[in-house]
Amino acid sequence: MAPAVAKAVRERVARIARPYRMPSTPVEPFDSVSTGEAIPLPCGLMVAIRLVVWYVLTAAIGAQELRIVQSGVSGTAAFDPLRQRVVLVGAEQYSREWDGTSWRRAPDRGSPAGFAWFDIQNARLAVMTRSGPLFPVLGLATRTADHWQSVPVTGGPGPLQAPSLVHDSTNNRVLLFGGIAVGIALSDETWAFDGSTWTHLQPVVRPQPRYNALLVYDSVRQRAVLFGGRNSALLNDTWEFDGTNWAPVATPSSPTPSWLAKAAHDPVRQRVVMLQSQTQFASVFEHWEYDGSTWQQLPQPPITLAFLNPDAFSLVHDPVHSETLVVSGSARGGQWAWNGVAWSARSGLGDAPRSVDDACHAASPAGMYRFGGRNLGAPTTTFNDELWVHGSNGWTLAAVGGPPPRRRATLWAQQGNVFLFGGETVVGGLLGDTWRWDGTAWSQVSSPTTPSPRAGAAVAYDSVADRAVLFSGTSLLADTWTFDGQQWQQMTTAVSPWARQDHTMAFDPSRNRTVLTSGRSSPSSSLLTDTWEWDGVIWQSTVSSAGAIAPQRIAFDSGAQQMLGVRPTGDILRYVGAGIGWVPYPVVGDSQSPPTVVGAQWHAVTGPTGRFTLVLNDRLAEIVQTPATVADYGSPCGPTQLQLSANGLPQLGDAGFALDLFAAPTSAPVAIAAAYAAGSVSLFGCTLLVDPDIATFFLSTAATGAVSWPLPVPAQPSLIGADLYFQGAALSNIAPNGFVLTAGVHLAIGL
Repeated sequence: MAPAVAKAVRERVARIARPYRMPSTPVEPFDSVSTGEAIPLPCGLMVAIRLVVWYVLTAAIGAQELRIVQSGVSGTAAFDPLRQRVVLVGAEQYSREWDGTSWRRAPDRGSPAGFAWFDIQNARLAVMTRSGPLFPVLGLATRTADHWQSVPVTGGPGPLQAPSLVHDSTNNRVLLFGGIAVGIALSDETWAFDGSTWTHLQPVVRPQPRYNALLVYDSVRQRAVLFGGRNSALLNDTWEFDGTNWAPVATPSSPTPSWLAKAAHDPVRQRVVMLQSQTQFASVFEHWEYDGSTWQQLPQPPITLAFLNPDAFSLVHDPVHSETLVVSGSARGGQWAWNGVAWSARSGLGDAPRSVDDACHAASPAGMYRFGGRNLGAPTTTFNDELWVHGSNGWTLAAVGGPPPRRRATLWAQQGNVFLFGGETVVGGLLGDTWRWDGTAWSQVSSPTTPSPRAGAAVAYDSVADRAVLFSGTSLLADTWTFDGQQWQQMTTAVSPWARQDHTMAFDPSRNRTVLTSGRSSPSSSLLTDTWEWDGVIWQSTVSSAGAIAPQRIAFDSGAQQMLGVRPTGDILRYVGAGIGWVPYPVVGDSQSPPTVVGAQWHAVTGPTGRFTLVLNDRLAEIVQTPATVADYGSPCGPTQLQLSANGLPQLGDAGFALDLFAAPTSAPVAIAAAYAAGSVSLFGCTLLVDPDIATFFLSTAATGAVSWPLPVPAQPSLIGADLYFQGAALSNIAPNGFVLTAGVHLAIGL
């Protein structure tokens, strides 16, 4: 690098250390920034975007990604005092963050499930992870910018199932009590974890052995409160731990014995707020509060978690908004908040359909639809008649009733409506009725001719001919039908695929062909592997069964302009056509997690975005051709914990995207440098990680030492694949050079 350029870079970054006047008007990230002094630098990220436009024309398309859109995994919540947000970890393979108004998906893909807390000393979110099918071994993972990384742990209580964990915020440590040890032995041990090492505490008096007890920390009285749990019976005793010893608390009254309780401490009201239920399938929750000496029952909260495990939610106190949140990745009825006086509804993560098998699925621009299925986990075996739709706000229950309950029906979108045909009843009776959902209500369709009653048929919508095509099913007739939105018509075919059930069909608009594959000739037979095409007049075999591989579910992907499919093993396949058939289609899991679609119950559809989408109960995954990504690179410089991260993925058209600089001096000037290329420039003992031709933006942190810098992403398709690079800086009176730098953050704009 030329000496003059190097000198200019040093001068630009050195401006951070000079007094300056903060802007009097809000920053306009993609337009212009006024810093109150003349800075000979590109003014605003619009410059960077313009420079990037040419770059994206030559940028290589990244590997397609199997992105987890929504997962049924339960989450655990914690409050981040630096960024002043509630964070839900493990609910969707991404963290979710609550700012008091809405939930945003954080960029840290691979979000682990487990007990979460904020490690104040190291300014990081931490999760106690669990590995092992029955008796988990406890480990530690921490979040850094865009990813989670494992942290070495010394010692520990050994494999445990269902221990009680809480963060002791006074001493910045995690306390653990009880659990089930190997050999089904109940534990009464107390352990403390300081972020790297476990210490076995040995109080003389301690609660009797138990598992799944409630454990919550009272930060005002500096005590851990334990309630209930289970050993040979349900318990309802109360204990407190002062950091050294346990002591029982003789309360005048006590909540109902329970092992499914969750709680959070409200430091302003000085109360432990607890919700509990008596069974795993209860829809009624008791609300109790503990003031350090007495339990008081309050009126029942307006919360329902019907047919879901009540242990799959968290309570967390949000001090910014002075309320306790009920947080769940799978809560039916939305999210709720308690302010000490009343419960109020909050913007949630969406409802969650109950777990079923053999439901039917379809997608339209309005969203992903699911109807019926056999209920799983309910006290009795039933089929349901619920219609669910998944949109931008998650799952919503659109209707109950209309078509009778059923499973193994077919569902498809056509002419702005969603149609349902066939299926089977609880007693095994076959159905042959047709129904239309117009977005508001169900109505039955009457047709002069109609396919015979059947279940396990397959339907594909031919968007060119504006006809749905149906083939076979449990009628074991190799019959082909078309549906124009009002009437069914049977097609006469000289050649036909073999009769089958539970097969899969999808329409390829690029070739004007309907593709059929897989299925079984009987429920107990092996999967068929032949592939056929329907051109609207005749069926033609394109792949024989002998020696062929075939997916179990297929759908057309408009991004790849290919027919894709998934095998029960989780492999993704691409359809090449006659004579070749199905070949592997390599996809990567989202950055920290492998594809998680192993299993025969996944259904494939062309999603509302046109992407190949897999759905199973309330879990969705889709293949994204050019995914938006966030990645940190390089190393921070300086003696502080200064960090720069994004509040989500830089997806095209995201008006709420922002960069967060935190763990900085409070109410102090900071800077963020932006560029369209990474750099590596020696700078007074540190490394400038962005290209020297940079734009620098000056900001001021809040009293928490954090600042969020809005960076809305324009909805311009030409930006897909564009790269931007950032690095944060702050003053430091303990750094030898007077400032500290963050690691670099690389954004790739995408879908």
